[in-house]
Amino acid sequence: MIYIYAYSNHKESLDRVRRMVVLYRRLESNGESVTMLTNNFRAVDIAKKLGAGECTTIETIMDIDFIAKDGDKIVIDSDEDDRGKLEVYVDMFESVSIVPSDCDYTSRFGEEILDISNFVDESYRDFVDKVKEDRVLLFWGDSDADKYILKNKEKFAGKGMELLLGEYFYMGYEDALRDTFVKIHESQEYKELISISKKLITISIQAAINSSLAGNEATYVDMNGSLPKCQRSLLSAYGVKIVNNEEIF
Repeated sequence: MIYIYAYSNHKESLDRVRRMVVLYRRLESNGESVTMLTNNFRAVDIAKKLGAGECTTIETIMDIDFIAKDGDKIVIDSDEDDRGKLEVYVDMFESVSIVPSDCDYTSRFGEEILDISNFVDESYRDFVDKVKEDRVLLFWGDSDADKYILKNKEKFAGKGMELLLGEYFYMGYEDALRDTFVKIHESQEYKELISISKKLITISIQAAINSSLAGNEATYVDMNGSLPKCQRSLLSAYGVKIVNNEEIF
């Protein structure tokens, strides 16, 4: 059995979940038995809708061995502190592969390192020839825990933009933003809107790449200039424009 662990929580994006589902589908199509692990039921729901038929929750990276057993293979996409558990996993399981957040990460215990460029959802290319809608879509990731959009609504107001809500947005948050955007879309419309909107502005790496693959103009907002160089190179390779939060407009 192969277990894929994608870290998620209500204050972050679902980028890890989305890219690990790409791996899930690939492994399953090759006849492998795969189960996906993540941290909350919303992430499970999204993973299943994207094609991960077997998916369940665990508390943290420390709990992978509550589910996986000796001889299994595991893939980890997480920036959590493993507190030494990774070394235990390398000894316990047949193989351990990780998708590191740090571009300069090197193997410490014999774990295989996987590049995020291997987990691009190529299905978005199917939308290249679809009719596009002339909209500027803002997708501020799956969470706005700090209410950045609301606190900076003057930055977005009057720009003729439409907002795609994130999966973890606060209930009723859209009510405070109705006068800022031309239209507000529910999170369930993610794939359709990312695929057919001519212009996308986002802080989600996955969304930016998906939009570009579908033949649209994607702009990634590098908040505080913290984007790792390997992720910057990945976005550039797919023709995504990168700006900081002061250069959005």
